[in-house]
Amino acid sequence: MFQDDLAGRTVLIVEDEYLLARELADHVEKAGARVIGPMPSLVFAFEALQHHLPDLAILDIRLGSGDVFSLAHHLRDLDVPFLFATAYASSVPASFGDVDVLEKPVALTALSRSLVKLLNSPSEFRSGRSDGAQPRSSLWSIEAADNNEALLIAQRIADETGQKVTILDENMIEIDVVSSPKRN
Repeated sequence: MFQDDLAGRTVLIVEDEYLLARELADHVEKAGARVIGPMPSLVFAFEALQHHLPDLAILDIRLGSGDVFSLAHHLRDLDVPFLFATAYASSVPASFGDVDVLEKPVALTALSRSLVKLLNSPSEFRSGRSDGAQPRSSLWSIEAADNNEALLIAQRIADETGQKVTILDENMIEIDVVSSPKRN
């Protein structure tokens, strides 16, 4: 059943622990899916999303570069279903209370069940949006030492994505969602 559901799908894996990332990727690939990643940081994950829109995503909550919640919000805006695979389940904010959380070490049978559930759930449930409206912008948390560094980060995102980026302060930027990449 798991192989039939994932065959031909793409799955973004964001995990900075190499052995776990490899185990997750191997499991997903054996089911016939194509893996985007594993991505060890938010920078790599956001860059990958500029070129490939996955069908599903598996996200570790804590990466060396910070938490993954800005990426999770962005995936929600793109209507990409995801789950968390983490040792920090208690760190999940209430806004993601509807997202499956798999405790590390991840049981591969539980992962399979959760991925199939995500694929078979209605779009508005997966995205957390029930109004059907498309998002116009999304807020992203960044780690910048000051406004000058925030400006450099915003400029790089704008240059690479073609989207309008507004700096709110050294810890927050807003990205206007103009378009999204095509699903593979």
